[in-house]
Amino acid sequence: MIFGLHQRTSTSELSEAIHSVYRYYKRAKICFAHLADVELISPSQVDFFNSNWQYLGSKHHLCNTISQFTGIESDVLRGCDPTIVPVARRMSWAANRVTTRVEDRTYCLLGIFDVNKPLLYGEGKKAFIRLQEEMMKISHDHSLFAWGLEKTTTDDE
Repeated sequence: MIFGLHQRTSTSELSEAIHSVYRYYKRAKICFAHLADVELISPSQVDFFNSNWQYLGSKHHLCNTISQFTGIESDVLRGCDPTIVPVARRMSWAANRVTTRVEDRTYCLLGIFDVNKPLLYGEGKKAFIRLQEEMMKISHDHSLFAWGLEKTTTDDE
């Protein structure tokens, strides 16, 4: 868990912690990633270790590999402002993310979009709709509407 989020007892403490995570990592001198759940964009320096704590490399040296697996542009991994990337592309960075709660797939994007909104655990997929609504207020990039469309399957597929 990030910064003891599991230890937060009140909703306001949890909300404050989640909204602050991106800023905390951005200000960090170095981030050590043990590859369980990683915030890759905000810290300038990330060192990766395997499950036996053997050093695998830095974000800088593994940048192309990380980009290939995550879809995050290597320029952003190297420190460019993520807002240079279209909204839909930034949303795609979390498309395959696995979280314990459905809402956390949305909440992990708050820092990337510099959005501050109330956390409503129990709202499920509605969290994403609320994120899109907040994005409409601050962005003219309409690529955000490309997200949230679920694929439907037919017998022909």
